[in-house]
Amino acid sequence: MPIQSPLSKTLTLNSKSIQFKLDTRSGLRAVDWKNGLNGDRLALGMGHEFELDFDAAERRLYIEGWRVCASDLKGPKPDSEDGYRNGFFKSEFNDSAWTTAITPSLAWWLNPEEYYWARTHLFLPEDIARQPLTLVLGGFGLWDFRFMRVFLNGNEIAIRETTGRWFEPGRFDIRFGTEAHQYLRFGRDNIITLQLARPIRRTKRLDEMDPMGAHSMPFNTAGLPHFEQYLVVGQDRLTPRFVVTGARLSKRSTKTACTVSLKAVELPLTAKVAYEWTDDGRTLLKKVQVRNTGRKPLRLLEVRLGTYRTTGFVSEGDQGFPVYLNDDRFASIAHPSGWATGQDGQVGLRHYPGCLIPAGKSWTSLTAVLSVAPTGEAKAAFVSHIRSRMRRVVRGHEHPIAIFEPFGAKPDGSFWETEEFLLDNIRRLKEGCQATGAHFDYYSVDFWTHCQGELTDPDPGRFPNGFGPILEALRPMKTRMGLWCDSSYGDWNIGNNPVVAASRVNNPAYPPQSYLGLPLCRAAEPFRSMFTGGFCHQIRNNGVRLVKFDNLWGICHNLGHSHLPGVYSTEAIQSAVIETLQALDKASPEVFIMLYWGYRSPWWLLHGDTLFENGIMMEAATPSARPSLYARDGVTVCLDQGQAWADEIPVLGKESLGVWLSSWPWHSSIGKERWAEGMVMDICRGSLLVQPWSDTKWLTPKERKQFASLLALVR
Repeated sequence: MPIQSPLSKTLTLNSKSIQFKLDTRSGLRAVDWKNGLNGDRLALGMGHEFELDFDAAERRLYIEGWRVCASDLKGPKPDSEDGYRNGFFKSEFNDSAWTTAITPSLAWWLNPEEYYWARTHLFLPEDIARQPLTLVLGGFGLWDFRFMRVFLNGNEIAIRETTGRWFEPGRFDIRFGTEAHQYLRFGRDNIITLQLARPIRRTKRLDEMDPMGAHSMPFNTAGLPHFEQYLVVGQDRLTPRFVVTGARLSKRSTKTACTVSLKAVELPLTAKVAYEWTDDGRTLLKKVQVRNTGRKPLRLLEVRLGTYRTTGFVSEGDQGFPVYLNDDRFASIAHPSGWATGQDGQVGLRHYPGCLIPAGKSWTSLTAVLSVAPTGEAKAAFVSHIRSRMRRVVRGHEHPIAIFEPFGAKPDGSFWETEEFLLDNIRRLKEGCQATGAHFDYYSVDFWTHCQGELTDPDPGRFPNGFGPILEALRPMKTRMGLWCDSSYGDWNIGNNPVVAASRVNNPAYPPQSYLGLPLCRAAEPFRSMFTGGFCHQIRNNGVRLVKFDNLWGICHNLGHSHLPGVYSTEAIQSAVIETLQALDKASPEVFIMLYWGYRSPWWLLHGDTLFENGIMMEAATPSARPSLYARDGVTVCLDQGQAWADEIPVLGKESLGVWLSSWPWHSSIGKERWAEGMVMDICRGSLLVQPWSDTKWLTPKERKQFASLLALVR
């Protein structure tokens, strides 16, 4: 039975593979971490096991968007480049011809050798003139800028230059008494202008693996380009100290778990830090439960679930990914929104809930994961950890699956499918299957949505009889219908339905530049419920057993939503999407869930069966940077490079978009050239997916037989 332990200076958590020592004298701190598999003991520098940042501001004034433009190519010094010489920083400059963006990092800028300019407006109430004021601008690493020059109403107030992989947003003190304060206009509009240079678009690892610079990382929201932008009035945040009040130990066999109780000094809070073992003692899980014991709600901004100072090697990590320590350990947060960062020997685990904890209520953090491996096998251990928990394994979907994809077969090149087109395509597919004995598990229907409607029904103009004829045509083949849908972009789902306008991610004055329409926030109603309800309806009423979700937009700056904007919105959005995926799983554990752009973290595989995005800007028609005799072979090389880059994703969960047979320009006009060779290579990547994206005729009779033999080989 668990017992209440007397307080001591240290607590040691033991399993046969890990010894993790804690110090309780000044809060809860990490002493060291021993890997029992190789005997290595890693000092953790007495780092905090958890810290909580609460909102202490009197108010926050958020910037909702910018007007942006590019300036000199290979620009000279900041004062002599075209933008500065043309007075882009002056208050009276007319920027009406510039494009709009929600943040400077969300502009479509790719050239690291240009200067960029961003301008915005911020109204300052008169009653804050004598308050402490802090202007917060910038990101955390990738997608930010190495150089930022800040102008306020035409006057330069600061320069921010960054180094390293990780850093914090710029914080500029403009309170009463500072030089910058004299330029503020209270009770009036204020013009903030940024001169920006050296956008961060690559990582050290990408430079090492891609010395030619042939590849780029996904731009826009696929890469979660965070950029914080707001003015803090008063003190920004409060990080209360905690004292340990008790420890509850439990010992089973060779494993000792623990729950540590603490009380905050500066705020009415109690906390419990729970440690438990998994993976036969090789992995230690940690989460924090916080209770607001006061009479007022408290807003929790940031949670740090471990800040460790080591003398060993640490990898850079990323949002939604692990950090590797000495190549025999990994640390991560089990959620796509969680950050694991490593730099100069320091490891940080954190996330940004931005949520209110009501008086008398409790809140629980995401889960931190600390795991050990034999020397040199940390990454393999992380992949194994994900694979054992991924939905495809848990739901018994780890068998060969054949998916027929008609996208690309429409002879007019239109993305928007119709009942007539699909019935003809299914007829050709049926002929081929009857002649060869091939069988497809799923038939995917794409671009079926009614932009002014709901997700319960297809576009009535293109599908006058609903999905009935499609389902009837597939039934004799024993092939289940699947549905592709855009996760966020309005033009490719139901974004023109006026009822979802409130769910858009932006202030209407600053629409993001996109050919896919205005994106919608998946955490905001009514789109949140309409998306979940629409697909649950398709599963229950139409027997849909395959869903493909593309283009998740992971950042929102709409101040009308219940979440905070910027980095805090990402956790709200991604958690809402996870709830949707869980609802679909509940509707039918059979449903096969495939995730595409915007779903990059391996932790998504706990909720979906496969993901496509590998962190490199490519699709299944992207040619290699090196010339090849056949275009198809260049695509194969490129896809293999993407597979090598995405080595933290289990191959069973890594989809490569199949093999495209279309002659559309979208497919680089490759057509069927060397399709069989491409399919063999795709099969060898190990996903157990056979997925042709059809040409108009669905191959020739001879080629259909060849395909059937490849499918039989996989099965």
